[in-house]
Amino acid sequence: MDQFPVSFLTRLHDCSHTHPTQNHSRVFFWSLTGEIKYGTVKSTARLAHGTHIVTVELDGGEGICSLL
Repeated sequence: MDQFPVSFLTRLHDCSHTHPTQNHSRVFFWSLTGEIKYGTVKSTARLAHGTHIVTVELDGGEGICSLL
């Protein structure tokens, strides 16, 4: 499972950051190397101290990654 540091995760159909990302949402983010990665949210979690973790299945068979 690859992990890409991310500071910005955006749903493709709604750039509002007031709504939580839901399973099966289409999202994109920038990887550490500056590439735009597209995928589908498989799961979300929130840790006790408030950190959100989003697991994304990347398009094109690139695998699955977890984003903080």
